[in-house]
Amino acid sequence: MAEPRPAFLARKPGLRWLICGLLGLVGLAAILAGFIVTQGRQDLRPILLVGDVAFFLASLVAPFGGRRADPMGMAVLFVLPAALMALMSLKRIAFTDHLQFALILGAMAMGLLMAAAVRSQDRWVPALGLAACGLAIAGVAANFLAPWVLDQRAFVDQTRTVAPFSFHNLDDGTAVTAADLKGKVVVLSYWATWCTPCLAEMPQIAALRRRYATDPRVRIIPINANDSGDNADKARVFLQRHGFDPQSAIDDVPSPGRSKGQAGVNLGLKVVPTLYVLDPDGQVTATHVGYDASEHLVPALAARIDKLLAAPKS
Repeated sequence: MAEPRPAFLARKPGLRWLICGLLGLVGLAAILAGFIVTQGRQDLRPILLVGDVAFFLASLVAPFGGRRADPMGMAVLFVLPAALMALMSLKRIAFTDHLQFALILGAMAMGLLMAAAVRSQDRWVPALGLAACGLAIAGVAANFLAPWVLDQRAFVDQTRTVAPFSFHNLDDGTAVTAADLKGKVVVLSYWATWCTPCLAEMPQIAALRRRYATDPRVRIIPINANDSGDNADKARVFLQRHGFDPQSAIDDVPSPGRSKGQAGVNLGLKVVPTLYVLDPDGQVTATHVGYDASEHLVPALAARIDKLLAAPKS
């Protein structure tokens, strides 16, 4: 398969490891580029494929020499970008979702293992066969396994009482209180104008609203969090610019010493986007934090709404 390692590389393992580290950084750059290109879609699946293919190719061209994969070189190729990813996650620059971070690391590791298997072959036909099988497995994992994993952790089902709260309609400024929502199944969808995952999630919320548009027992209410520079005017302009339903709401102005409005504080809001499903008694029955386009969000929400609608009235 690969040509023997040049003599100067054989004598200088540090140089080999440096090249492997640089190749790993190139792989990380490819993943970051994938994040930027697909930012509007907020979809993890192409990122997983990019990570797998990038580290597969990096390991194929790494100066391990012959058919033998240098364990130290492979470790440097993997560990250096993984450490930088972890640092970026801690600084909240990217990779802030721990599960998504773990899935990306898994895709990188799969690419390295695929390349090691290919390099171990001394004939082109089995090598190409292994590469094709590996890429097919990576595609299946990215398109089916990753969404399934994300679906499993997406919702936290619970039964939690919430202190009284209120927010205001964006269109006319009228107040909506928790008491006004009693007797209905309610989905509160928190968003912000600066939140990319929120923008990707909004069409799903719009689809859910259309699904229950004629059912007076259900209310789906997008709520702007009214923090980090947002306000009613910004929220209205944002909705108009992106063509979303202007019938949204905004949380109360945060009180002194609080970074969130009253509803957000009482519901336990920490990040956006976050969804809360409330039963007719006003209790939170499910919470969904974050968003990825690979999730089956509308069917999962509809199943919870329909279950609450079918439950005997207390």
